[in-house]
Amino acid sequence: MYYYNPMGNHIWIYLFDMAMMEALAIYTWQFRKLPGAMYYIACQVCKGAWILFFLLSDRSDELSVKMFWSSLQEMVAVLLPYLWFLFIWHLSKQENEILYLVKYGFLGIIGFLWLVILSNFWQGLYWSSGWVDGQNIEFGFGLINWLVLGNSYLLCVISTVLSVRWVSLNVGLRRRQALWFVMPELFPWLGHMMMHIPACCVFVPPAFGVLLSGVFAAWAYYRWKVYRILPLAQELAARNRMDGWLVIDEQDYLVEMNVAAKTMLNGLPAAIGARFREVVASWSHLDEFYRNSDLENCEVMREYPEGYRYFRLNRIFLKKVEEHLLGQIILVTDITRQKQEEAKRIGQEKAQAVLYERNRLGRELHDGAGQFPGYVKVQTQVIQLLLQKGQLLEAREQLKTLSQVADAAFSNVREAINSLKGNVGEWNFFNKLQDWLEQFRKMTGITIVSTGLEGMSSSRMMPEAEVQLLRIIQEVLANVRKHSGAHSIQLAFTFVAGQLVVKIFDDGCGFDVKKMQTVPGKFGLHIIMERAEEIGGTCKVQSILGQGTLVTIEIPLCYHVK
Repeated sequence: MYYYNPMGNHIWIYLFDMAMMEALAIYTWQFRKLPGAMYYIACQVCKGAWILFFLLSDRSDELSVKMFWSSLQEMVAVLLPYLWFLFIWHLSKQENEILYLVKYGFLGIIGFLWLVILSNFWQGLYWSSGWVDGQNIEFGFGLINWLVLGNSYLLCVISTVLSVRWVSLNVGLRRRQALWFVMPELFPWLGHMMMHIPACCVFVPPAFGVLLSGVFAAWAYYRWKVYRILPLAQELAARNRMDGWLVIDEQDYLVEMNVAAKTMLNGLPAAIGARFREVVASWSHLDEFYRNSDLENCEVMREYPEGYRYFRLNRIFLKKVEEHLLGQIILVTDITRQKQEEAKRIGQEKAQAVLYERNRLGRELHDGAGQFPGYVKVQTQVIQLLLQKGQLLEAREQLKTLSQVADAAFSNVREAINSLKGNVGEWNFFNKLQDWLEQFRKMTGITIVSTGLEGMSSSRMMPEAEVQLLRIIQEVLANVRKHSGAHSIQLAFTFVAGQLVVKIFDDGCGFDVKKMQTVPGKFGLHIIMERAEEIGGTCKVQSILGQGTLVTIEIPLCYHVK
């Protein structure tokens, strides 16, 4: 058996409750794009409809009319747990394939139950009988009525499980929010429990329980955004982002701007409702950006008491249907730090370039003029000895050779200066190398045998590689002269797989390569390696004590015709 108690003298409480439910639905409509909002609105509308059908059934006299409004009331009661399930599901973002099956499965069950309730007058599966007992209306349960109760309780259980799972899957603030949101579900249950307390029946606890549940959810979630941490964070980030933004309508009025923009425009006549042209008049750098609507972005400067600051402006047009212009958004980004870092980087690059040129000049002096004083000292001692012995002819020949070597050294210095200016010179590498090898032989008396130079063309080498390779060979031969005690040097040139391979072997005393690379003040090997790397090449040094040294240089080629 099932019966409805009459409203009695509490009709105004129910009317107030119904009006509040619909008011909450209307109020929440402005938040309809938020998760779960539409389901919450549907819940409030159904609660109001449930009270309305209850009122119409209570005020009707005929049994058939009472049963009609009671049937509609039952249909709403069947739908309410389902809407609350959808509300919790979407709000907690627990969407998965199982819940999708639950969603559409219960939707099918509810559709079936509605058809049974609407057709109960001829098949009696929902209510087997109905009669009026004074002010009460009583019904005899049919078979489907039990299915309705089971369906509603099962949806309530699933919603509770979702709420508990929502709490367990989150931590920190989101867990507290999930716990806080379980509270609206408790108010209707509390209202029904209070109905069993005689003193509480005066103010109809179920009605107030339903009302408090709706008000709590609407006011806390949609008004104060207690649970909307992500949307709230996005909104606050937009308003307080480092970039400033201004919204200007089609009539040039300033509609809105965030905190960052107010800070950037401090001291200017920039206020909500003001004309943007007034801001431009006070900040002359904006004039071109303001007048030229095709200019989407620009950089401007403004002077503050603490110094100059730089900003980048980006324009975004607001257009709607048929390209009708509603206004524009101007994004203002402070790029002062970027400008400072860029200036600092340029300064560092200039300093690095100066340092590079100094190191390069040091290498050039080491290759050319750095070797000349030692030779002059030795030759001067030889000439003094010849003069003491009265061998004037031999001394004159030595002076002539010294003069030629001096001319060659001065020529090398001039070439170094020209290369520092960026002029690699119009010269043939292999001809220049042969001339220098001849001078080296005269200066040192060391026999030099070169192979592979015949028929080689400088056009196959990059100009920078020609100069560096010559300097590498000069450095290698200078080391042979100063340290190895060699009597002969062999140079072999070959083109292999797009590279020029140069092998230099001397029959000197040799040395420990690893040990020599770690000795302070020994710049020769390091300079050779650096020069080869600068032109994309490699240099390998192999030496055996008492047997000599082999230096292998590989330089990439550039296949072009000058």
